[in-house]
Amino acid sequence: MFDNQDELKAHIEHVKRCLQFYAPSAEELLKQGYSRRELERLIDIQLDKLIELLKQLKD
Repeated sequence: MFDNQDELKAHIEHVKRCLQFYAPSAEELLKQGYSRRELERLIDIQLDKLIELLKQLKD
């Protein structure tokens, strides 16, 4: 999927930044109209991506 490990590591860092955004911003996002379920789904998607990317890095 990725051409090299640097590209894979960059994608891992991107996903981590996405997760760092959702956690402290959750209350503000709820005020803006996101449902709690929707936020949980978005976080779950990012966590699943992170797990998959870390598995790829390990291999």
